[in-house]
Amino acid sequence: MASDSNSLSTLGAHPPKPTLTLRVGIAGHRPKPRKFPEASFGFVKRRLGDVFAGIDSLLAARAQKCQGVYSDEPHRVRLVSGLAEGADQLAVGAMPRRWTLEAILPFPRDSYLEDFKASATGDGRDVTQEFLNCLGKATTVVEMPEDPPIRRKGLTPKGTLDEYRRRRDAGYARFAGFLLRQIDVLVAVWDGQPEEGKAGTAEVLRAAIDAQIPVVWVNSLEDRFARMLEGIDEDGRVNAPGADCLSGPLAEALDAIVLLPVNTKGDDPSRESADGPEISKRLLSFLAENWPRASRWLTYDLFKRWTEGKAVRFQIPPETAECYIARWEPLGEDGPPVGDLGDRIAGVLRPRFAWADALAVDFSHRYRTAYFNSYLLAACAVAIALLGVFGRDWVQAPESRLAFKAMLAAIELAIILTIVGMVVLGRRRRWQEKWISYRALAELLFNARFLAYLGEHGRAHRMGNLETASSAWFLWYLRATIREIGLPQAQLDGTYQRALLNTVGKHVIADQRVWHGANASALRRMHQKLHKSADMCFILTVILLVAFLAGWMIFGGAMILFDGRDFGDLIGGAHDGGVELASALGNVDASFAQKLGGSLLRLKDVVTYLAAFLPALGAALASIRETGDFEKVSERSTKTAASLQELQDEVTRARGRLSLDETGDILLSTAQALAEDLSAWQSVYGHKRLELPA
Repeated sequence: MASDSNSLSTLGAHPPKPTLTLRVGIAGHRPKPRKFPEASFGFVKRRLGDVFAGIDSLLAARAQKCQGVYSDEPHRVRLVSGLAEGADQLAVGAMPRRWTLEAILPFPRDSYLEDFKASATGDGRDVTQEFLNCLGKATTVVEMPEDPPIRRKGLTPKGTLDEYRRRRDAGYARFAGFLLRQIDVLVAVWDGQPEEGKAGTAEVLRAAIDAQIPVVWVNSLEDRFARMLEGIDEDGRVNAPGADCLSGPLAEALDAIVLLPVNTKGDDPSRESADGPEISKRLLSFLAENWPRASRWLTYDLFKRWTEGKAVRFQIPPETAECYIARWEPLGEDGPPVGDLGDRIAGVLRPRFAWADALAVDFSHRYRTAYFNSYLLAACAVAIALLGVFGRDWVQAPESRLAFKAMLAAIELAIILTIVGMVVLGRRRRWQEKWISYRALAELLFNARFLAYLGEHGRAHRMGNLETASSAWFLWYLRATIREIGLPQAQLDGTYQRALLNTVGKHVIADQRVWHGANASALRRMHQKLHKSADMCFILTVILLVAFLAGWMIFGGAMILFDGRDFGDLIGGAHDGGVELASALGNVDASFAQKLGGSLLRLKDVVTYLAAFLPALGAALASIRETGDFEKVSERSTKTAASLQELQDEVTRARGRLSLDETGDILLSTAQALAEDLSAWQSVYGHKRLELPA
């Protein structure tokens, strides 16, 4: 209990609730006479302030609406910005004081400063200080690496100007894509016209809409209320309903982000009428879970440890907080410096992973032991029922025979009721569903641990990918967690990428490859043990029946040849007053055939018992093997280990030609390989609910 208390003091009494967090991105024009004149600055800043205040107010209302789902901490908003002259810097001045600023610089700081030495207005002013003032307000600063050709060729504005600008625009395009992957809502200051050149505002807005990111449009030329931008066609025509977004559309967009989804593809609406939406019920059930105690659901564990040659244990202790810290610590120790991101990962991500993982392990033991026990107890019920065959020999008096049969019936009934009770309990408490859901959540949180180092979480967590209530709740929880983590304080240069790849290769890819290799081997042995044991039951049955038939044929032949009987006597029960078979074994005058017949007579009930019980036991073992599907999961682990080996080789190659895109691809490919294994595992066990043995 001491370790349980220590875990609870570190991890909390229940799984952590996420803090309501929103990431707001800003994009827009630099101050240019035709697109964003200085005369517009005043009303644009006011409109931005109105939008930000509206977001703040709507989030406060959603926090009240979602009590019990989010933590009691005040909601948080991060403004994510490149701090460019114009719209970006106006947004920094307009954001509420309680918001935090996360800056993403398209290039290393010294390189980016070059773009502020001459104002975009064309008046020749140096606006570096304005940029530095905004940068000083940022709690986190991410510096993207220099565009590789600019660095490699030594391009400067004073030299090959055209190529420098073209490569610089490509860097801004990469920045725009990176920015969109870090936000939930985009606020854009735009004139409503097609953009001139690559990575312009219109192009960024199209990309945001394609990524299903809500876009709030503040017109840079007209002092009018902000609208929700729904589309920009190929000819540049704008689709933006005329209503003020603060009067309703923005609230709908935020609801889709921060509230639990009510209906998802594949749900049964009738299940949501009695006790509330299924998604909410599943999330609240998870948030109310208690830290698992030492488990005594041992059957699966005993069998697995036996196949692995490990010592038997009579309870399964849950991992402690210290164990989870030890498992996660190496990535932080060997990884590149990331400012306070390490603290956020330890404080936000690790406890949620620990809860999901510990609960998944506990429910896996319950579910697996339940189906092991169900099939084995069903075979035991057959064994008890067959004991009635011996009642005639063990008990003589009719009344005693009835009492003996009643006792066996009571034992068999107790076994059957135990099976039914275990199946009903497991289905009512959703052991199988919780095991699968909690394991999926734990693995996705595990992936977020290393993806956070580049802020690259992919789009797998977006709400559009949700299927049913059983997965929607934990994908929502994952997304809420990712919003809390935020960005690393880092310059994403070659040194950073090399350290990150080395660490991920060593503490994620290599560790997971070893685990999957060992898991594949263990599951393969379990499959083989069950297969051989089931086969042995049927082989023994065949041997037993063949031996009995052979004995009977020898008995019959000897009786005909040496005792003068005919075949009709053997099957017709004729009796000529000779030696009784039942007493032949104790009679010195009995012939060999009679003694053999006496032995067979004594063994016939045992043969009947074993000939019925052994196939039942073999069927139970085969059913356990079929339900566990250990061979298929073993093959999946083998494939995952091979994929991880390929990724390990890719890490080695990538260290020699570092680029941010390739480093991000390797991290996402690692997460994808692990997610594909998870998906295959879910496909095996997702439809195998606890059922009565059939």
